Amino acid sequence: MNGFIMAPSHNKPDRHDATGAFHIGAAKFQKVHSLPPWVRFENTEDSKTADAKGFLKMIQDQAGGWDVFAYFGHGDFNALGSADVRGRKGATNLANVLRPKCNSGAIIMLYACNTGAPDGFAQWLAEDLASIKATVYAHVPPKGHTFQNANVVSYPGGAPVIAHSSRLWGDWYRDMHASGNDLWARFPFMTAKELEAELTAPGSLMGRWAVGGNTEGWHEVFFGDMTVVRTDTISRYTIRDRGEWTVAHHKLTINWGNGEREEWPLPLNPHRQSVKHSDDGGMKTIKATRIEAPNINAQNLFHGQLHLKQSKLIKAG
Repeated sequence: MNGFIMAPSHNKPDRHDATGAFHIGAAKFQKVHSLPPWVRFENTEDSKTADAKGFLKMIQDQAGGWDVFAYFGHGDFNALGSADVRGRKGATNLANVLRPKCNSGAIIMLYACNTGAPDGFAQWLAEDLASIKATVYAHVPPKGHTFQNANVVSYPGGAPVIAHSSRLWGDWYRDMHASGNDLWARFPFMTAKELEAELTAPGSLMGRWAVGGNTEGWHEVFFGDMTVVRTDTISRYTIRDRGEWTVAHHKLTINWGNGEREEWPLPLNPHRQSVKHSDDGGMKTIKATRIEAPNINAQNLFHGQLHLKQSKLIKAG
């Protein structure tokens, strides 16, 4: 993935808005997606003399080829306040410099308060970027945290990512505000099914687990589309088997392609999870430990379909 991330240089007087929020969000977004280093644009108190032309020129001067553009800063329904890009004309000016830099289907992230209000900045920007089929995500009132605000809409259309009336709202709000959870940076690149699966999955499930011990064990990696793969402990991205996971009756159940089955009692214990493992030889209880987060186990990194039974490197124990 390629992209460009921008945040204001300076704090407002007696505040830590830039160093305490915008810079932190920009750095985390960069890390999650392995993007080029984020950049600072010039701003001043209340953005009254912010360099809007300089902000736009910084974009113009880049090589482009972006899948994502992310802005961290102050905003209002009609402006990116920290950059002093304001009104319908400001949105058009921003679109004009973004268009040649962005790939078709690019994601535009406005981590800025109120910019997602109807007939406002995010909507105008999406309209002006319609030719490249861009999707613009932005926050709507009430104001919230710079990047952990759960009140997010997308344009075209202005639909909420998760509506307050949705059965998923409580999980969405919790995960967006949870310390250490980077869902706020990942959700724009997830399908609706993947997002729902992650919100309804047991806590700590997503990512890589070591199962069955150090000498005769293997790894299992869970994904948001309700699939899971097995790898050995050496070839971390070579798939030994594929399975599907479901949650019901206070347990996580995995049905593997080779006919094996696992049951993980809930709630999960990331440090010493009990697993009932069943195969042709019967059922045994083994242990699992969560060892890696999902952001370093992207689904597109995995390849191969060798069944677990065929691998000499891993056994059930």
